[in-house]
Amino acid sequence: MSADALLEAYRTTRFVAYDGDREIVATVGQHAPEMDALLHRLAARSGVFITAWNPRSVVLSAELNAAAAGRLEARIAAEGFRALPHRGISADPAWHPEEGLFVLDIDFDYAVAMATDFGQNAITAVSIDRPAVLLFTPLMGTMEASMTASSTPQPQQFAFSHDKAGGFTGDGLRSYARYRDLGMAGATNGLAVAHVIRFLPPCTAEVRQWHTHDVQFQMVYVLKGWIRVEMDGHPAETMQVGSAWLQPPKIRHRVLDYADDCEVLEVVVPADFKTEMG
Repeated sequence: MSADALLEAYRTTRFVAYDGDREIVATVGQHAPEMDALLHRLAARSGVFITAWNPRSVVLSAELNAAAAGRLEARIAAEGFRALPHRGISADPAWHPEEGLFVLDIDFDYAVAMATDFGQNAITAVSIDRPAVLLFTPLMGTMEASMTASSTPQPQQFAFSHDKAGGFTGDGLRSYARYRDLGMAGATNGLAVAHVIRFLPPCTAEVRQWHTHDVQFQMVYVLKGWIRVEMDGHPAETMQVGSAWLQPPKIRHRVLDYADDCEVLEVVVPADFKTEMG
């Protein structure tokens, strides 16, 4: 999906807040008196529609989306925000409605930062007596940059990343891994992403699913432990510490097993890419 198409998808989506059995709808660029009434009733000044589903507009399985939604709900509750159930219903019937939360009186800048943590390109915010607005996260910028990276050279910045406690998060593509982002996506304007991936034991059936990545370049280097991988049309291979491999664009592949302490370095071009299961 191009950046223009993604923007149009956001603008035509119905953002629904569920107040008991009532559905209160917001649409980007439009003022909804019903939304004003809801905010007044809840003694709130504003609200934000936020989801953890399908990070970077990559369609994930129901199980992965449910797990991400659970993490978002837990964070909202832990930070003391009030929220109603939310669903984003696309004008495109092929796109499954996304579950999320309508979070009340959250600072918009903080909501953008939270959405970024969950891999989202944008959020929709409403305030009393005002039309709903679309607020982009930094990931939308890297997505737009990655779409032109192959034809238009993008300026790059010096960047470095030091290992530190708490550097791994669960906000990456794979629910069975933790990621330490190395800051290359921002430094290259979306040209490339680099991260250390720490796999969580045990290796399950979810991990072993066949899938493809729509990328221009993908290289993996084993830092700790071992990992056994299979590429479509090639025999399975066990990669040890110091092993590296290149995955050609869109090659069908899967992970078969890995050590309990397995960590790999992954470099991908572009930073934003689509993954398909099966």
